[in-house]
Amino acid sequence: MIAFIGSGPHNLTVLAFLLKADPTLRSQVVVFDPSGVWLDRWNHQMESQEIVHLRSSSVHHPDPDPLSLRRFAKGRFAEFYPPYYLPGTALFRQFCEDLVHRNELASLIRPHRITRLEPSGAGLRVHFDGGSLQADAVVAALGGGDRVWPEWAPEANETLLHSEQVDLRELQGEPGRLLIVGGGLTAGHLAWGALKRRWSVDLLTRSPVKYKLFDAAPGWIGPKFMTGFHQETDWKRRRQMIAKARGGGAMTQEIKEALTPFRRSGQLTLHVQKIRSLSKKNLLWEADCGWGKTLQADRVWLCTGNRLDLRSHPLFSGFWADYPLPMYDGLPVLEPECRWSGLPLYLMGSSAALRVGPTARNFPGARQAASRIVQALTGVLVPPN
Repeated sequence: MIAFIGSGPHNLTVLAFLLKADPTLRSQVVVFDPSGVWLDRWNHQMESQEIVHLRSSSVHHPDPDPLSLRRFAKGRFAEFYPPYYLPGTALFRQFCEDLVHRNELASLIRPHRITRLEPSGAGLRVHFDGGSLQADAVVAALGGGDRVWPEWAPEANETLLHSEQVDLRELQGEPGRLLIVGGGLTAGHLAWGALKRRWSVDLLTRSPVKYKLFDAAPGWIGPKFMTGFHQETDWKRRRQMIAKARGGGAMTQEIKEALTPFRRSGQLTLHVQKIRSLSKKNLLWEADCGWGKTLQADRVWLCTGNRLDLRSHPLFSGFWADYPLPMYDGLPVLEPECRWSGLPLYLMGSSAALRVGPTARNFPGARQAASRIVQALTGVLVPPN
């Protein structure tokens, strides 16, 4: 039995690669996700933030065949966006639904939340709300981790939300003033959505907003940069290479151009400041930025990202004493096949970054990790490119 934790795009990629290597393994797979459906959280995020298209090229997706999305989109090439054939959100969703249908994956999901993993014999005991099962191997795709909530921010409520809690479709009624904290692409999307609804927006960032097309340069997908990355044997140095390649949050040029008219009209104001405190005064939020600078808003949205901490994650709390992992600034050193050393546990997403590089969170990295994991499980190489 192979147990998958999570039904997001990373695990969909691994499972598609796995069934490409050996279709008979379908009967030995179980997928756990509380939603009970594939890509539920992913699709909700796309819809709630009104994201028009993906940030990855049309050859980067969950299907093992890089060109399958373009074939699926025959007659719909207007739904690809320049300059690298970025697939529209609706097109990509329908493509993934077709992938799930073709591979008969919907019935593999159990709508349960995993509560604990426990080493058991040569495998792992998977405990979930309602029971447990014995798995020969576990593949875990845990997403971005917990929401980063600034120390100066009070508890969330209807007018103070983390970006993951925001749904632009619910921003109705009389427009007011909105404070968005953060300078990444999510902040840009949410600002654009609010501005189109006639809200005035203050966008507050700790440093000037940066603009780039991808999270990491295209050279990090192929040998241009990855050859040197794989040749580097110093894990600390690899961690530094990842940090430099990603460079923190950034908006795309497309979002910059969408926001520019609102900046010119004064409806959008950019601030390079740090918040010292945030409090509610006379029905308005007041952000104290120091040096006599304050900002007032009816609502505050925090685009402050997420952080995955394996050391404190409840699924792995029983592993560290007997199966310690070297860690470098939050990233674990996994085996080459993205496996937790000593355990039949494979990790996807940012946890695999020290093995697959700066694109580990994105589809190019997901395909690289999936190829390694599937080869370890089946002995069959399914190429990632």
